[in-house]
Amino acid sequence: MVDSNSNNDLDQCVDYKDIDHFIKAVETNPNAENYNNLGTFYQKLQNSEKALFNYHKSIELNSNYAVPHNGLGTLFQRTKNYEEALFHYKKAVEKDPNYSGAHYNLGILYKIFKKYDDSIFHYKKAIEINPKDIDSYYNLGNLYDDIGKIEEALVFYNKTIELNPNFARTYYNLGILFQKLGKYEESLINYNKTIELNPKNADAHNNLGTLFQKLGQYDEALIHYNIAIDLNPNDADDYYNIAILYKNLRKNDEALSHYKKALELNPNHASAHNNLGVLLKDLGKNDDALIHYNKALEINPKYASAYNNIGLLYKDLGKFEEAFKHYNKSIELNHDYVNAHFNLGILFKQLGKHEEAITHLNKVIELSPNDIEAYFNLGVIYKTSNNYDKALSFLNKSLEINPNYYSAHNHLGVIFQDQEKNDEALSHYYKAVEINPNYSCAHNNLGVLLKDLGKYSEALTHYNKALEINPNNASAHYNTGKLLKKLGKFNDAIFHYKLSIDLNPNYTNAYYNLGILLHKLGNVNEALTFYYKALDLNPNYSCVHNNLGVLLKDMGKYEEALIHYKKAIEINPSYSSAFNNLGILFKDLGKFDEALVNYNKALKINPNDVDAHYNIGILLQQLEKFNEALVHYLEAIKLNDNYADAHYNLGSLYSILGKHEESVNHYNKAKVLNEKGDINCLLDSKENGQDNRKESVNGN
Repeated sequence: MVDSNSNNDLDQCVDYKDIDHFIKAVETNPNAENYNNLGTFYQKLQNSEKALFNYHKSIELNSNYAVPHNGLGTLFQRTKNYEEALFHYKKAVEKDPNYSGAHYNLGILYKIFKKYDDSIFHYKKAIEINPKDIDSYYNLGNLYDDIGKIEEALVFYNKTIELNPNFARTYYNLGILFQKLGKYEESLINYNKTIELNPKNADAHNNLGTLFQKLGQYDEALIHYNIAIDLNPNDADDYYNIAILYKNLRKNDEALSHYKKALELNPNHASAHNNLGVLLKDLGKNDDALIHYNKALEINPKYASAYNNIGLLYKDLGKFEEAFKHYNKSIELNHDYVNAHFNLGILFKQLGKHEEAITHLNKVIELSPNDIEAYFNLGVIYKTSNNYDKALSFLNKSLEINPNYYSAHNHLGVIFQDQEKNDEALSHYYKAVEINPNYSCAHNNLGVLLKDLGKYSEALTHYNKALEINPNNASAHYNTGKLLKKLGKFNDAIFHYKLSIDLNPNYTNAYYNLGILLHKLGNVNEALTFYYKALDLNPNYSCVHNNLGVLLKDMGKYEEALIHYKKAIEINPSYSSAFNNLGILFKDLGKFDEALVNYNKALKINPNDVDAHYNIGILLQQLEKFNEALVHYLEAIKLNDNYADAHYNLGSLYSILGKHEESVNHYNKAKVLNEKGDINCLLDSKENGQDNRKESVNGN
């Protein structure tokens, strides 16, 4: 907001249109008043040297004359020699304490010095001397607005309107004030009043454009921006604002041309360079974006937003150190810069530095208590660290701010699914896709949950929807592959696993599960390739080592199998399946004692490991320890009564023990379960291969 200008007095009885008149007055009557008036006239002609001479001559003739001191103050203030200006304004009020014009000018000067209390004192003194001094009321309104004392600002603005209902500048400033307060209706009324009083006020039309743009009334905004340009074709700000409007409308070509026009009119428009950089970055023109960001900083080295935007660019390029440097510089320039704190939080989150991320995101909330993205990302971080209580608190806060925030519903679904609260999870997933039917991630996650609930057809529907929306959703392809494998559609499953790998060459689980399926189908060499690829990506993936051991054992490569079983156990000492498989390997090598040791370790870890009980039964039966074998077979079918192989071997064992009725019962049970005829050999030990049980859940 622009204050009214300094007050420079001319004697009202003097006709100063003709300089010869002033010179003649001084020649005829060389008194202090005439020299002062001549000095003021020269100041109006911007002839500082002659103005200075005549003001000093006036003071020389009358050392108690206040008016030339005020004139000298305005002269020095205009040339930004503020200390000299202050000296002479003070001299003016010293000579004449009731000189309202000098008090008024001191009010302006002290505001420049940011000595607001002194400024207020002198404006009020000017009003006390001259209660109808409208400019003092107006400038006091501006000052109170600048220092955030809105109620006081309104009092003084309203006083100017009381004194002059047609004082257009006050209505204009009220429009700005109400727009800042979010009182858009009042803002609109005051801008329109400004234009009614002064239809050629280009700034009012420009501000109406920004107001309508904020309200989403883009056509109205464009009308007023264009009127502003018609009134002032050389105002870079008007083109700049239209460029912002077009960018919001995703009309990038129009935005680009208007940013360039703004810079053509004002090459030093730092904001236009900064925003053009944002647009160019969005268009993938990172080098050009960086040029404009740096130009903005060249023009304004303290431009925090430009540093923040350079940080974003470097983050997207994976240059994290550069990103950190620029984000921190932005905050150094503006400690309370919300966007920079937010972006630092996101970068720390991306790098897994959760404590630092939490610090910056909490700062965002302190500065902007309704920042929905900060609450959401804090929820995601706490979810990642399994702190579900805090995660739920922050995600629910984001929904309190915006109940239709579908990403929060999706993440709440993930949390409740992890906690096996399936009804709550379903509710949030369904809400997410209701709010945004094209939300691929939520359809994928809904598919995962429905599959876990045995609703395979519905699960497949949502996986397909996820892929229809986003054919490049690697997780949805992976999960589709898992479901199709379960449904026995192996070729289709392989197709989707391979697609997920094409889309994400580092998708460890996809390589692993593809290896499992190919192994199952007898494609041993191909399975081997995918297992090894999974281990390249994650050498500490215990499940892969275990399954690779199974495959190598099947290939007769016992030493290699032994290495991978032991590696699986080294990585995960509680891995009962790996101990069970190691037991089978030792049994096949004739090392029965070592086999029994490993079977028992499997049972110690997991007393309900049905395969370990079954395998111990086989080993003990081979060692003719029939009663001990019987205990383990019976425990196996107690844990799983549909375990056909255990029933068959029980039939064999009861036959040896001469218990023919029990033998027949178990043979028949095995036959029904297996739909086989009589088998006359002891069925082999059961190895524990293992799928990756968790489907890939999208958290975007």
